[in-house]
Amino acid sequence: MKLDNLSVFQVSREFEHKKRPEMKELEKHESNRTSQRSVQFQKHQSSERWMVRVVDAHSKEVIREIPDQQALDRAAHMRNMLGRMHDARC
Repeated sequence: MKLDNLSVFQVSREFEHKKRPEMKELEKHESNRTSQRSVQFQKHQSSERWMVRVVDAHSKEVIREIPDQQALDRAAHMRNMLGRMHDARC
């Protein structure tokens, strides 16, 4: 296939036609896998910041948290400790 005078659209269309069946099956599986996830928004109690959780729809397992709950816990604890140190100085 000569690419000199072809547009990006023509190249991608040509690629689609030449895709191997294994690639099509892999893409199908990947789209099914991503549709089995849900996104949850939750407010962290201590820091009152919003968290985003990506959860597996079937097992309810948390795949990813942004920001991480442990990081928010530590930040809230540090803020609390700094507040106590400030109060002790005054």
